[in-house]
Amino acid sequence: MSPRLPPGRTAARHAGRCGAVAVALAWLVACAPAARTATAPAAPARSNTSAPGQAAPAAKGTLRLAVSGKESNTYSVIHIADQAGYFAEQGLDLDIKEANPGVATQALVGGQFDAAHAASPGIAAAIKGAPVKMIYALAEPSPYWIIARKEIKGWDDLKGKTIGAYSTTGTQVLDISRVLAMHGVNAQADGVKYVAPGGVGDDQMVGALRAGSIDAAAFAGTGAVVALDDGLPLLGDMHAIKTYDFTFWANNQALSSKPELIRAFVTGMLMGSRIYKQDPAKAIEYTTSQFGGNRHFAERMRELSASWYTDDGLPTDAGWREAIRYKEEGSGEPSTVAPEQMLALDFVRQANDDLTRTGWKP
Repeated sequence: MSPRLPPGRTAARHAGRCGAVAVALAWLVACAPAARTATAPAAPARSNTSAPGQAAPAAKGTLRLAVSGKESNTYSVIHIADQAGYFAEQGLDLDIKEANPGVATQALVGGQFDAAHAASPGIAAAIKGAPVKMIYALAEPSPYWIIARKEIKGWDDLKGKTIGAYSTTGTQVLDISRVLAMHGVNAQADGVKYVAPGGVGDDQMVGALRAGSIDAAAFAGTGAVVALDDGLPLLGDMHAIKTYDFTFWANNQALSSKPELIRAFVTGMLMGSRIYKQDPAKAIEYTTSQFGGNRHFAERMRELSASWYTDDGLPTDAGWREAIRYKEEGSGEPSTVAPEQMLALDFVRQANDDLTRTGWKP
């Protein structure tokens, strides 16, 4: 039997389940949070970052957070920080809802969320002057892997072929075309076609590869593990271009009214990210519960992802300007905002300083 994606959503201690990522924005915001559940027993014991004998801090409040999916590698560092107690130890409660980055960005701009995995739409909004700023860079490179049917042996074999993408209306198609050009394939001249096969999920992408209706696909989630377990070849990745799709953003209102909550969130993310990169055993134990008890998924997703996550949550100047240039090329319009004005990085800089000063280790 072919391996399958996780059959259902994992329960999260802070999160509400609000349906599919394509849900209407008004319904998404109105959806009530689900009951909290206990920490999965398979996870390691929590690490206490408070001073010895110090009581847990009083709750500072709730941060409303949008994530693209709780079975994604984007969410893994948040899941680790949550399960390890890093948010709770700082008095932070997260109200997490799932929304694709486009919907999340609209809601973030409108004030329905305080922070969000806004990805490419977040950058697109920021360069037009929207009141949002990046607070954490989980990864610089484009996060996609290109996986093909067994008949496709190399990049050159994609000429005249059909490639599956999560969307054909955003910048992902332009990004895939840029990577193809690096490997000697001119997408337009060589007749490459792009489709979103039956939807935006990995299930549809894997199904289309199995059916032969597409020749290759760009994956950023657990569908990559399923496709590779099917024996399909990994042609390569898109890490050569800097797109900042794995970034978290906050709106100006939250930055001014909830700075301590933003600080606690960023600090917890940084700690979770360092576990994910530097402590494989602990990371896999935590993320096995994230993937519904599927240790194989946890191991493979970390193997595919951890090496290209940032060490400090900070963008590089060159990489950030490259990402902005790609968005400007995609929209055909120059940015109305200077690159540094789209960033609010004092929180993550302070978090790095604090962890260094206290000698914290994963």
